[in-house]
Amino acid sequence: MCSFISIFGLPISSYGLMVALGITACIIYCYFQVKKHPEINYISLIFAALWIALGVFIGSHILYGITNINPLIKLFSNVEKYFSDFWLGLSAFGTLIGGMVFYGGLIGGAAAAVIYFKKTKKDCAAYCDFLVPCIPLFHFFGRLGCFFGGCCYGIECPIGFTYTNSIVADANGVCRLPLPLIEAFFNLIIFIVLFLCYNKRVMTKGHMIIIYCFTYPVVRFVDEFFRGDDIRGFWGALSTSQWISIFIFAAALIYVVAAKLKGRRILNRKNAP
Repeated sequence: MCSFISIFGLPISSYGLMVALGITACIIYCYFQVKKHPEINYISLIFAALWIALGVFIGSHILYGITNINPLIKLFSNVEKYFSDFWLGLSAFGTLIGGMVFYGGLIGGAAAAVIYFKKTKKDCAAYCDFLVPCIPLFHFFGRLGCFFGGCCYGIECPIGFTYTNSIVADANGVCRLPLPLIEAFFNLIIFIVLFLCYNKRVMTKGHMIIIYCFTYPVVRFVDEFFRGDDIRGFWGALSTSQWISIFIFAAALIYVVAAKLKGRRILNRKNAP
C-alpha cells in the first residue's frame, strides 16, 4: 500500500519499519517476561538474539536461493560469460539469493539458537520455551510490512485492496485479497496462545515449540493457495513453503506419537486445560 514512509523528509521502507517494530516488540516481551522467570538470564538472551539474527539472515537467503535453484544452476553453468564483467555476474547472483523466505529464517534462527545454548551450556529447553512466542510476534509485524510494501500479495479478489505502488510491479492495479493481513492476524492469535500456555505452564519443559509446529504450518499451508505471486518456488503442485509446512507438522506429529509410546509427558497435567 505504501512502500516508503517519509519521516523528517527521509524515505523509510515501510517493511523495514515494521521489522524494527517487530524487534522492539520482542525486546519488550522479553524484558517483562524475564522478570517472571529467574531461570532465564537476560545477558544470555542478548547474545542469543545476535546469533539468532545471524541465523535468520543466512537461512532466509539460502532458502530464497533454493526457490531459484534452476536460474542459479543456469547462472553457474554459464559462469564463463561473467568473467569479463564481474559486477554483472555478482548482480545476477545477488538477485537470485537477495530475497528472504520466512521458513528459511525460522530454520536458520532455530539452528543458531540451539548451537549457542549448547555451546554455552545453557538450559536449551528452558530458553527455547521462553523464546518461542517471539516467533509469531515478530512475524505479525513482518506480515504487516509485507502488506504495506506490497509483497507476498494475495490473489485477485473483489473484496480487498488495490496496490498502486507495490515494490512488485505485477501486484499493482488489481484488487487483491489482503493475504498478509490475514496471516498477520493468525500470527497474533498464535502468539497469544503461546503466551498463555507458557505462563500457565501447559507444556512440559522443552515442548512449547510443539504448539507452534501444529498451528502455523496449517495457516501457512492454506494461505499459500491464495497467494497471487509465483516467485516463491514450486515443487510439483505445491509451493516450497507448503512442503516445509507438511514436513514440520508431520515431524511434530511423529514426535508426539513417539513420546506417547515411550511414556514421556508433553502436556503438564496439572496445568493443562
